Amino acid sequence: MKYYEITQEEGNRIPYHINSNRGVDIRWLNPDDIGRIGRKNIVSMDLPADVFFPDMLFEPCILVSQICMETILMYQGDVVYKSFKLLHHDTRKHATYFCPLLDEMPCLSERAQHNNVGNRIIKLILEADKIQEKAVFRVAGYHEQYMIGREDFVESILRRGARGICFEEVEIDGNRWY
Repeated sequence: MKYYEITQEEGNRIPYHINSNRGVDIRWLNPDDIGRIGRKNIVSMDLPADVFFPDMLFEPCILVSQICMETILMYQGDVVYKSFKLLHHDTRKHATYFCPLLDEMPCLSERAQHNNVGNRIIKLILEADKIQEKAVFRVAGYHEQYMIGREDFVESILRRGARGICFEEVEIDGNRWY
């Protein structure tokens, strides 16, 4: 089975300064503190002219559309998530996103390459036996949102017409679980 890094498509005019009002303390987006965040949350955003709302946003945390959230739940029904309403106060434009608390897997291969500081991955290589059977997860140990999707999960998102997302195949080391 192939795995893909899921990223945001470059060049789109997307919302920015999401949660600048500190409507949600993103430090609570972890298994221990997630209960401190309300079920439905309103956070501010700024908008460029001709805004495009992609099906995934990665700043300040992973935010997914309803299509993507339903797909995540189809593959991993136990994922905890919170609802975020992004609101631009001046224009009253809004969009609803979901913030899934995806499992963080310590699955980097020793062959993965990092930048000089060691806080960014330059070449993402995963260790197959550490992935388990997860359809979608984050790579543990990095502030950046390295989101990984299994091939069948990625195909499901694409069949549902998700927009504004890129997928790049990730190299896998070791014996795969299938």
